[in-house]
This record gives sequence, C-alpha cells and structure tokens, in this order.
Amino acid sequence: MGKATLSALSPADERAGEILRLRREIGRMQRRRSDDPTLPLDPALAGLLPGGGLQTGTVYSVSPSPSLIFALMSAASRRGGWCAAVGMPTLGLEAAAASGIDLSRLILVPSPGERWLAVVSALSEVVPLIAMNPGTPVREAEAARLAARLRDRGSTLLTTSPWPQGEGLITLHDPHWEGLGEGWGCCPTGRSR
Repeated sequence: MGKATLSALSPADERAGEILRLRREIGRMQRRRSDDPTLPLDPALAGLLPGGGLQTGTVYSVSPSPSLIFALMSAASRRGGWCAAVGMPTLGLEAAAASGIDLSRLILVPSPGERWLAVVSALSEVVPLIAMNPGTPVREAEAARLAARLRDRGSTLLTTSPWPQGEGLITLHDPHWEGLGEGWGCCPTGRSR
C-alpha cells in the first residue's frame, strides 16, 4: 500500500487540462477591472458627490470645460489609473499635466468622427475613466448599449453631450455674489433693507 503509482496523462487529458487553464485565464481577464464602487476625486471635489467619488460603471453629463474634465480625472490619474479623452481635439496637454494628469497614462482620440461609439466601447475594456464629446446627439439605443458595456466593465464615462438616464449632471457656473438672504445688507442710501 505504500507504493506510489505514477500514471502518464494521455494527450486528450493534456488538451483538456490546457483548455481548462485557458478558460480560467479568459475568465480572469474578463472580470471587471474595478471592485471599487467609486473612482477617487480631488479632495476639493469629493464632498460634492455621494460616496466622495465618481461611481464606476456609470455615465455623467458634464460641462464642456477642459478644467472641469481635468479636475475630475486628476485624482484617478495620480493614483495610477488610465484616462482617455475622445472627440476633444482642443484639450491641451500642458493644462492636463498642470491639473495633475499623468500624460503617460492619458489616451487621446481627438477626432473619432462617426465611430465614437466603437472607440469608446473599445476603450471601456481597458480604461476606467473616459471623457467624451460625441459631436452628435446620442440616440437612446446607442446610450443603452454603451451604458451596459460600462456597467459590465466598470468604466466611468464623462460626456459633454446630454445623456439619457445618466448618473448625474456636473456643471460649472459663473461665480456671482448673492449675499445673505436675497441681498440683505446696507443699501446705497445707508439704510438697511
């Protein structure tokens, strides 16, 4: 009973083992890239969104402001995450770097034309944070297909176009003074209102 028996694997067994190994590897590669429910934001912006960050697998409509887009991307980039900008040929690389974006981890597709959906879909496979300007109105069917892909892959999309059923709207407004209440204080005549 103390004898160890060695048996050689048949070629069919070796192929089956290789197929099983490949299936496990494919499954590992197809898992969501992010188990985190949110992408980090700069501390100055973190308090503005629930959970302190951008939810993964969602779409946010944003103002077409390069400063806002860079501010939303900077914390994820500083932590080693990849970012992409699609359909935004006027984004400045110096401004991106000044905002804290690692240019070696920034993918630019300045003019995808009508292929923007295919480009963003392909990028969502590997890039966790994508900013996009489609240049044309987004149809419901396109939005639904892309939203499903983003949820599946755990990517977050910032779009400068109105988005059906997006997670939220992040905009910039011109600053102006409103005062306490509706301008309570000293009037030009010296009397309080």
